[in-house]
Amino acid sequence: MNVFITGGTGFIGKFLIYRLIKEDAHITVATRQKFKHSSHIDYINWFELTDDEKLDTLSKSDVIINLAGENIAARRWTDKQKAKIIRSRTSVTNSLVEIINKLPQNEKRVFISASAVGYYGDKKEELIDENSPIGKGFLAEVCELWEKEALKARNCRLVIPRIGVVLHPSGGALQKMLRPFKYYLGGAIGSGKQFVPWVHIDDLVEMFMFVAKNKSCEGVYNFVAPNPCTMKELAKTIGKVLHKPAVFKVPEFVLKIILGEAATMLICSQKVLPQRLIDANFKFEFERLEDALADLLKNNE
Repeated sequence: MNVFITGGTGFIGKFLIYRLIKEDAHITVATRQKFKHSSHIDYINWFELTDDEKLDTLSKSDVIINLAGENIAARRWTDKQKAKIIRSRTSVTNSLVEIINKLPQNEKRVFISASAVGYYGDKKEELIDENSPIGKGFLAEVCELWEKEALKARNCRLVIPRIGVVLHPSGGALQKMLRPFKYYLGGAIGSGKQFVPWVHIDDLVEMFMFVAKNKSCEGVYNFVAPNPCTMKELAKTIGKVLHKPAVFKVPEFVLKIILGEAATMLICSQKVLPQRLIDANFKFEFERLEDALADLLKNNE
């Protein structure tokens, strides 16, 4: 398997590459960082390549995975930062699609271009699946523009994973939530009633492998666990696994003061189901939140 991946040095990308190496895949990572090539991995700067070099690179790739994008939680959402978040996703996706569309038709080639559950906006307690309509707000706008670029791809099978809240102690939301628990100050963020569409990093990686290998997989898939929880349940379960209290809470107004509009990431409610993965008989290793956290936090107690 020959795999080309953007965003391969990011939080999700690192775990995905480790899994691909186990598959004995040859991986080409597009990055501006400087790394030494290994027996499994070549590193390139995509934007320094000529069109012919880009064509040659992607023509050799069975699987093209696009994870590139500015971290949405990196800083406050000023107008400048919003533009950067959108541009970092749409420009790379557009660049890849332009080259993919110059390649000959190849039924074996799959383009997996990431999106996020932010597409659905704040849906309160409404059940969400892949057929649910787009929501409102900046994150929905980002995902819509991101997906529109990917949908222009031809000559390949296209999969768009809408990724949920990825759980692993080394990054993302879980890493941030764990810090207060170390000082017995852990608890829910916001009202605690909002639903969190979580997924264990191992299951997420296997979802990528599943849609890459299964030729019947095409279109949008929600990459989340089948049992979304509330923020209160998430905090309570972290406390249970760590044997620490989860009684403190960060009110919504405090989040808005600290983060501004970016507080939306933490307080909107999304009760998302991975319906198409369920229908395709994907095997979840971590369906229950407590099992997922027990596995992830076994060395943090």
